Amino acid sequence: NAPPTESLTHTVTQGPAYLKVSIPSGTFGSEQTYGLVVHTSKGGCPLDSLEPNNSADLSPFVGSGEHTLTVCPGDQDWLKVSANAGETLLLNLEFQHQYGDLDMRLYDATQSLVAQSETATSAEYILYNATQAGVYYIQVYGYQGQHNTGKLNIQRVPTNSLCVPDMFSPNQGLLSANLLPENIYWDLSICPGKDDWFRLDVNSGERVSVGVAPAYQKGLPIQVQMFQDGEAKYPLGTLAADDSWTVLESPSLKEGPVWWRVYTPGAVTFNYDMWFYATDPPGFCQDDRFSPTTTPQTALKLSNEVGFVTRLKICPGGEDWFKIDGEAFNELYVYVYGFSDEAPLTARLVQIDDNIQSIVVDGQWTTNGVELLYLPEENREYYIHVMGALGSTHHYDLVIGID
Repeated sequence: NAPPTESLTHTVTQGPAYLKVSIPSGTFGSEQTYGLVVHTSKGGCPLDSLEPNNSADLSPFVGSGEHTLTVCPGDQDWLKVSANAGETLLLNLEFQHQYGDLDMRLYDATQSLVAQSETATSAEYILYNATQAGVYYIQVYGYQGQHNTGKLNIQRVPTNSLCVPDMFSPNQGLLSANLLPENIYWDLSICPGKDDWFRLDVNSGERVSVGVAPAYQKGLPIQVQMFQDGEAKYPLGTLAADDSWTVLESPSLKEGPVWWRVYTPGAVTFNYDMWFYATDPPGFCQDDRFSPTTTPQTALKLSNEVGFVTRLKICPGGEDWFKIDGEAFNELYVYVYGFSDEAPLTARLVQIDDNIQSIVVDGQWTTNGVELLYLPEENREYYIHVMGALGSTHHYDLVIGID
């Protein structure tokens, strides 16, 4: 997920055009792997009003407000903006992702990278607290040479008055804590005096590890506390971090939800990164907290409003059954998210009439797991049948709902 190391733009007057890729002379001639992306555009690529600005040296000064940028194939746009000490730069780049993926980076006056936003969405966002007055460089480029037009909004805000919500807001209390799958989450935003709360539902004996760190600017204070009492009165542990990843590990937990609170005792809003995961108790594989769910008769009834169930488990030789109500002409969707380092799961949607099972739909593999989509024509009950690989232990999450 980096800008191309080499790029070419060529106007073809007569075809065909030939492209040669080679190892430069004088370099180590080992076998190399590389990616190649080719874009064509009839009639050329229109220049925006800030061109030429294809390098930091050519970047024009711009002020706060909205600026329209056109990134041509293999091109990149550079802009300069000033900031005073105690100000925060807010950069918001919006575009239509389906027409080309754009990414954004921010550099200081020495052209050292201080922040970046590189996602596969239609918006890139950077929040940076300036600790000294100076010039900053903004680089907008297409992922692997892609091209698109976007609108870049630049704001300079006093740092001590700033609080910016992130994608999980509002989650400032235990009751509004976000239930999330085990993963890494980048560029979350923490505000002074406003906590971020998260939750994971676990099985008996499991342990949870949470890691946090400031995203770009080191030395900013960030803390995390973990609870399982439901009223956040008795912390299981507290961690303070202000530089690299620091990990808070829980003791052995009882089954049910575990919460953690992320907060800053400092005076400024900043971005932070967070990861978390759970580990099994030592010894033989133990079924999850809903066991037994190995037959249609013992299937766990799920509400369409539950939405998300975490830390499900299939021990070697096992299987899981769940029940869910389908609504006529409302699409029923189920995603079974297995862990990438474990053997693949399989799943299917089943209906049962007079003890006779009929497969309604077989699960389809996606990049995120097994997908079950079905449009019922009547109100009735369906079963989700999840099966593991022979001899393997599986951990997975369920996402369910009606659209």
